[in-house]
Amino acid sequence: MFSKRIECLINFASDSTSVADIGSDHGYLLIGLAKLKQDIDLLGVENKLGPFLQLNKNIRLNGLKDRIKTSLSNGLVEVSDTYKTIVLAGMGFNNIKKIIDNSIDKIKNIDEFIIDSHTNLYEIRKYFNNLGYKIIKEKIIYEDNIFYCVIKFKKGHEILKEEELEYGPIVLKEFDDVAKKYFENALNHINLILNKIGISAEKREALIKQKAYLENLLGKIN
Repeated sequence: MFSKRIECLINFASDSTSVADIGSDHGYLLIGLAKLKQDIDLLGVENKLGPFLQLNKNIRLNGLKDRIKTSLSNGLVEVSDTYKTIVLAGMGFNNIKKIIDNSIDKIKNIDEFIIDSHTNLYEIRKYFNNLGYKIIKEKIIYEDNIFYCVIKFKKGHEILKEEELEYGPIVLKEFDDVAKKYFENALNHINLILNKIGISAEKREALIKQKAYLENLLGKIN
């Protein structure tokens, strides 16, 4: 039984033929994909020995040693061009950007990125948009009192508005109960910041604009 977040990652990657999971931790995504599909090439990458050994142990315990390859290496450095879907999950925007920037020549061969960033979703969407990828799937997940946003990018072009960069074009369009709770939480967070002393006039103005947008958005569905 996987967590909601891992289940979402498995679902987003399930139509791929080759997946490299960077920072694969316990390998649950790869194990789930291997059990779901026979015709899929899987690679787990870890850059520290401890997690790498645990990853291999979990793969062996699930009887999947012959199905899942592993690599003790940094980011995309040792990932071959045959892997068309790259997963970067459970890390922040700065680490994600650093991993890709360090192997920027490789993106010409990468069709899809599946991203679960714990910080700066605005910057994530903007960064991949500038790299020449469009959003084809998005989902907000609420688990253990934490909101996660899983995003699938595919090579292509799209123009995103500021609110779509901030909150996600598909999240805004599909708008389920979890997304509603996510937006309510975002609105509460903005109100808390606005009540603080010492924020700049520029930041205050931007937050007031976001607040009005969210209040209007939530007002339409309440």
